[in-house]
Amino acid sequence: MAMSILDELDRRDVLKLIGEMTDEELLGMFGLYVLESLKAKMAREGLGATRPQDAPRVH
Repeated sequence: MAMSILDELDRRDVLKLIGEMTDEELLGMFGLYVLESLKAKMAREGLGATRPQDAPRVH
């Protein structure tokens, strides 16, 4: 739903909305973007597993 709304906005509209954000909102948005980008990269590259799936569990 959010993407369909954003698709209707042009660059100027998006920059205007960003300009109206508080510093806290802007940092939160950027932090979320970085986190989601990192998660996507890790998923693409197969990173993030703590152990191989076929490794035996050792207690």
